[in-house]
Amino acid sequence: MTLNKILSVSGKPGLYRYVAKARNGMIIEPLAGGGKLSIPMNSHVSTLADISIYTNGGEKPLHEVLDAACEHDQAIRALNIKKDTQQVQELFRQIVPDYQEHRVYLNDMQKVMRWYVLLRDAGIDSFAPETPTEGVDQS
Repeated sequence: MTLNKILSVSGKPGLYRYVAKARNGMIIEPLAGGGKLSIPMNSHVSTLADISIYTNGGEKPLHEVLDAACEHDQAIRALNIKKDTQQVQELFRQIVPDYQEHRVYLNDMQKVMRWYVLLRDAGIDSFAPETPTEGVDQS
């Protein structure tokens, strides 16, 4: 599963995968498991592939941030992400050294780390985007 198939829904915790279109919205299910939910069409939904972190050199796609977080897997899992705010900031600085401090807030850092844990727990090991494959045989 790639990041373009995983959804973040504003106002709802966790990550979701798209299941089907509903009459007045869409049906999603939590990535961590559980029952299906119906959300209205006016909900703010983003795919993780569309999310970036502001850096001094522009924007860094979330998949690059998550790949960099893999090197800090044990440290992220050992953190109490909600309470250890100072350590979250220090660890995020190691993951994305050039993030823009005035545009990336603590709750953004916490969210990225929570998402990382959810994705890894769901068995997703590679965060690189899918590359389109050619349908033409070159033989």
